[in-house]
Amino acid sequence: MSNAAFGDAAMALPLSRDSRMCPELLKEGVAMFEVGKAYEIRTLVDGGETVQFATIARYEHPLIQLASTGEIINVTSPHFISAVEKD
Repeated sequence: MSNAAFGDAAMALPLSRDSRMCPELLKEGVAMFEVGKAYEIRTLVDGGETVQFATIARYEHPLIQLASTGEIINVTSPHFISAVEKD
């Protein structure tokens, strides 16, 4: 299955637990994050949801590193909620 099958609308969807675990995307080598792009990242911290606006400095699935803080987030963790690319 190619990316063209999803159309442009699929690129606007948030990257969540459901989409990042899709074996078809992983087989095709589709990157779920792009270094240098900004994202709205939602995670659970101390039982509450937090939102960060951050640029990705490094991405090696399942880890992303944020440029501003150097924080490393495991996107397969149950504490990771979603990431939406921002302009």
